[in-house]
Amino acid sequence: MARATRSFELQYEDLNGQTDSVIIDKYPDMCPVCENGIETKLFGAYGKSYSDYGRGHLVQAFFGCPRKDCQAIFIAYYTSPPGVGPYGSEQYVFLRNTYVRPYFKPEEFDEEIKTLSPEFITIYTQAKIAEEMGLDLVCGPGYRKSLEFLIKDFLIKAKSKKEDYVKACGLGWLIANDIDSEKIKVTSGLAKELGNDETHYEKKIEELTLEDMKKLIKITTHWITDEILTEGYKQKTANKSKKKGGD
Repeated sequence: MARATRSFELQYEDLNGQTDSVIIDKYPDMCPVCENGIETKLFGAYGKSYSDYGRGHLVQAFFGCPRKDCQAIFIAYYTSPPGVGPYGSEQYVFLRNTYVRPYFKPEEFDEEIKTLSPEFITIYTQAKIAEEMGLDLVCGPGYRKSLEFLIKDFLIKAKSKKEDYVKACGLGWLIANDIDSEKIKVTSGLAKELGNDETHYEKKIEELTLEDMKKLIKITTHWITDEILTEGYKQKTANKSKKKGGD
């Protein structure tokens, strides 16, 4: 278990349970999650000593953010300076960086969309994870694929189009010829074009970005939700009228 004194002496364990100590230069003073200045709380430290280029240490210390609305746990990496220094200097280590496992907040979609196309949700979520990991050059095709699943599931499940026909047709054709709603046609069509740009060597629509494509996909899901709900209420009122025989 780690122990730090006022002089910043830090004890750590290695993987064999052996203890050693180092002198750290400072505690982290900013939380890498909420990005606020903090007085960190030390929970533990593990590390190893090495002698490749003079004796040194690599220590990973676990700290917590004390802020009530954060309380994140993160790792601070301490290393010895390179080279062989004066006697005793190998005990000094310096804070190099802090790390926290990236927190991913999934996109929220209406229950109607979740029921209509679970595959759309899965693909969109994977594309967003890729984007948040910095893979901005590969997440675009993922968003484009999610749109295709959304539109094809909508046509098959909500509009009763023949499954074989929908599967055989390209997304552009289906949007142009099988989507009745002008709102869905416009937003999904433009999102599709932007998605195609993400797979090509040169972009055709320079003035719009990946963020615009994501917004258009979200708008498309809202129009689809509206249509599903509207059609559902139409069916309920129609059935009620039949039972009562009308006015």
